[in-house]
Amino acid sequence: MCKFRSSLGNVPTPALIIDLAVVKRNIDRLAVYTRTHGINLRPHTKTHKSVRIAQMQIDAGAIGLSVAKVGEAEVMATVHSDILIAYPVIDTARTSRVADLARAHTVRVAVDTAFGAEALATAANRVDATIGILVDMDIGMHRTGVESPAAALELAQAIDRMT
Repeated sequence: MCKFRSSLGNVPTPALIIDLAVVKRNIDRLAVYTRTHGINLRPHTKTHKSVRIAQMQIDAGAIGLSVAKVGEAEVMATVHSDILIAYPVIDTARTSRVADLARAHTVRVAVDTAFGAEALATAANRVDATIGILVDMDIGMHRTGVESPAAALELAQAIDRMT
């Protein structure tokens, strides 16, 4: 039985219930850990998708936010001006939105192909914006990313030639 059952009364289900004390404790624990170890934290917002929780993470010392999609970047840019889009964005509609966002924010995008980097460069050049590019390397999950250090270097060199 849920330990919150008695305090919830007749809350209809399904319902999202967040224990704010646990959220704060987890954010604080991670903030202490990263400060202690000299790590810059850019938490991924895909779990909570909440501007309030993202703001709590920033207030605790995160240097920016990571997101999965362009729409999430647009929302989280209301919380912080430094956004990492963790999955490749290559179609014209989304690269244009990323470029527009990058005109007023620091935006980085992880890419795993020269085609993706070129698409972002084209969109950025169209609106005189700068989009940071990070080479995404597959670390064994086989979802995105280049497959080897040599491929990462090759892609990074191709991206360097684009600038």
